[in-house]
Amino acid sequence: GELAVGMFLVIRGRLSYQLTSGSGRSGIMKGPRNIQEVGGAAEHIRDWLSEAALWATTWQHRGDAVAVADCLVVRVDAEKFGEVILSSPS
Repeated sequence: GELAVGMFLVIRGRLSYQLTSGSGRSGIMKGPRNIQEVGGAAEHIRDWLSEAALWATTWQHRGDAVAVADCLVVRVDAEKFGEVILSSPS
């Protein structure tokens, strides 16, 4: 898969997520419940994709997310996120 460079937050809209052949089990992480769906769709505000990209430097996408309705999606850049975390006092 393609190297993930950030996490995606679904602010509004609907995405269809399809696994790439041979990619193993993956899917959309649903809000605070962390329910995985394989071949599912993100329909709820505050869903996210690819959170692991913030914590693992070699995380790869396992499929494709495509808008099936008008969407607003925000990307959290993993490199910049890491810089902010490292500069914050503990």
